[in-house]
Amino acid sequence: MKIPYVNIAPEYRDVTLYTRVRWANKYPTKKSFYLSIHSNAGGGHGCEFFTSPGVTKSDQIASIFGEEYKKEFPDRRLRTGFSDGDLDKERRFYVLTKTKMPAVLTENFFIDNLEEFQNILNTKSGRDKIIKYHLKAILRAKTEVFQENEPKNLDLLEDWVA
Repeated sequence: MKIPYVNIAPEYRDVTLYTRVRWANKYPTKKSFYLSIHSNAGGGHGCEFFTSPGVTKSDQIASIFGEEYKKEFPDRRLRTGFSDGDLDKERRFYVLTKTKMPAVLTENFFIDNLEEFQNILNTKSGRDKIIKYHLKAILRAKTEVFQENEPKNLDLLEDWVA
């Protein structure tokens, strides 16, 4: 879809958080954000979005992710933390506090929740829906947070998810 990106940790081995942040901080911060995509564990259900404490651009981006998630999964739980008036949960995770650019961490369902694993995470259609809401959120963040021109590749998104 011609969305500029950098895969900070493409290796098939663990890369320290320090190294990931150091690599990320080499990129321009004005029109970039750090996105860390995960599936949760430890019991529970639904999705949640994390940013660093305080009100920042990260909160705006996380809210967009939450809105797109609810459009794609209207009947699924969105685990929220409205402590500062928005839907993200705030934590002092290293990648959220040490990157120079806005940073958001997404937790997409629980791998140890059998229903979510069998019906979403372990199915192509479920993973495609996760990808779709991430793509839509990225495109919205480009226009709404970073004031880039309206993306011309939205038709590619619809073709991709068809």
